[in-house]
Amino acid sequence: MLRMSACAVILAIGLASTAAAQTVRGPADAGPPPPIAPATVTRDEQGRATIRAVRITEPLRLDGRLDEEAYTAVRAIDGLVQQLPHEGVPATELTELWVFTARLVGLRLGVAPTARLGFSALTQFNPSSHSLTSSARVRWEYTPGCELFVVYSDGRDTAARSYPGLQNRSVSVKATRLLRF
Repeated sequence: MLRMSACAVILAIGLASTAAAQTVRGPADAGPPPPIAPATVTRDEQGRATIRAVRITEPLRLDGRLDEEAYTAVRAIDGLVQQLPHEGVPATELTELWVFTARLVGLRLGVAPTARLGFSALTQFNPSSHSLTSSARVRWEYTPGCELFVVYSDGRDTAARSYPGLQNRSVSVKATRLLRF
């Protein structure tokens, strides 16, 4: 009898805590509810906003023109406010924001065998644009405050007949020197 009572109390506590966890709103979900398509933003009385990312199927060209179909089909987010110089004041210039998502697979690796030497690499595959990009970087602090960077980058077209078709390749070298006055 005692064992059955203890089980009933534990079950009641478990069900009560589960129900409480489902009804209490925490800081992660405080704010306005998510917007319903085609809307891209909802705001509450405190000025907080929740935005909705829109999936695109065609890659965007980063050419500064914003002439792709996605920019006309998706409503821009506007009504942004300043952080600097006057926090909370409406923006003085027309500012529009679009948030898009795309399928992208990436891998980032960083290794620092010493505090003065580091290696990092990034590889990304985007099946929508059939692109595979990679970058490798070496950072060496040869004296305190002075660094040498060597960066290798390349981009490949995975849809090319001569897979993987090389689109671009670069090697950059940068040296910094701390000048003390």
